[in-house]
Amino acid sequence: MSEETPTIVFSPTGRKRSSIGAAQELWEFREFVSYLTKRELRTMYNRSYLGWLWSLINPILVLIIYWFVFGTILTISRGSASPTGLDSFAHFLMSGLILWNLFNQTSNGYLQAFQLSVTLRKKLYFPPSAHGVARTQVKMVESGLELVVLTVFYLAWGNFGITFILVPFMMLLAAMYGMGVGMLLAVPNVRYRDVGYLYALFLRLFFYLTPVIWPYELINPTNADKQSRIGIAPIRFVAQWNPMAILIEANRDITYRLRWPNPVHMVYLTVTSTLVLLLGWRTFNRRAIKATEGL
Repeated sequence: MSEETPTIVFSPTGRKRSSIGAAQELWEFREFVSYLTKRELRTMYNRSYLGWLWSLINPILVLIIYWFVFGTILTISRGSASPTGLDSFAHFLMSGLILWNLFNQTSNGYLQAFQLSVTLRKKLYFPPSAHGVARTQVKMVESGLELVVLTVFYLAWGNFGITFILVPFMMLLAAMYGMGVGMLLAVPNVRYRDVGYLYALFLRLFFYLTPVIWPYELINPTNADKQSRIGIAPIRFVAQWNPMAILIEANRDITYRLRWPNPVHMVYLTVTSTLVLLLGWRTFNRRAIKATEGL
């Protein structure tokens, strides 16, 4: 007789609330997380003629809109030029937009995933982070497709080099940062929906305070004879060391300017993203189960 396939029993007993225990528990439920990820990938574009093409059409349309408004009508500066002579606002914009979209979708996705999983977790037990991790993996797949478009976009213009090997790492840092922020806000958002609404408004402001459509040099000029556009010192300091600002600038160095990013910035980004992720993970796993029980 063949051996029977073991059945996974979801039980609320023995819940692990420490950071390490939560990570171990999530690993034990890895097949469940994989199932959630595959299900969302399959159903994401149901009842759509274009299907997964929408994951490419949406960012391209957004790119065209920003290019037309800020690159053609307002003619915003690109900052330092590319060594190949490329002077394209569309390329400049896409190098920043791909990381911004990943951070935005990852952080918002974690909020939404945990909120949707609360009702289901009252019926059967699984790690509170399962839906959020699955949603993050889905967003990484979508961003992977955008990375293909970005690479082809630069190859078509002959602006491509060895520095591109760092782009996946930059995307990983953006996802870590977004996931950490999402976990910090996920539990408060379940109890007070205002958190999600306020975060959406904050992201709109944060987008324009981050050099996605304008060059980082407006904050931190490379030439000694130029002054920062931000005259208030404390605000300028915060803007200069905003992790997303430095991350986008580093990605532009890698893709648009074909040069290695500042090593100090890379260390700062790695440490900051890791700390935000660990803080979010610790905070989320200490409060998520209790928050669910109180609803």
